[in-house]
Amino acid sequence: MGEIGDTLRDARRRRELDLLQCEQATKIRSKYLMAMEEDRFEILPEPVFVRGMLRTYAAYLDVDPAPLLERYDRQVEASAPTPPTPAGSALVSRRRA
Repeated sequence: MGEIGDTLRDARRRRELDLLQCEQATKIRSKYLMAMEEDRFEILPEPVFVRGMLRTYAAYLDVDPAPLLERYDRQVEASAPTPPTPAGSALVSRRRA
C-alpha cells in the first residue's frame, strides 16, 4: 500500500468507522473509498474527480488533504504517458524558421 491509502485507512480506523458510514457521510461510493485506501487510482474516475473525492474524504476523517493531494498529483504525473508529437509539427516548425 502507498502513503495515501495508508493515511486514509489509518485515520478511518482510528475513528472506528466502516466504509458504509464513510459513504453515507461523504456521499462517495464505498467502492471508490476502498480504491483510494488501496491506492488503486486507476479504477477511479478522471483525476479532477479524484482530487475532489480525496479532499472530501480526508476532511471527513480530519486529515489535512493538502499533502495527500500533492502526493496524488505527483503520482498522476509520474504515470501519465508522454503525449505523442502531433503529425505535421515538424512542418510547422520549418515554416516558422
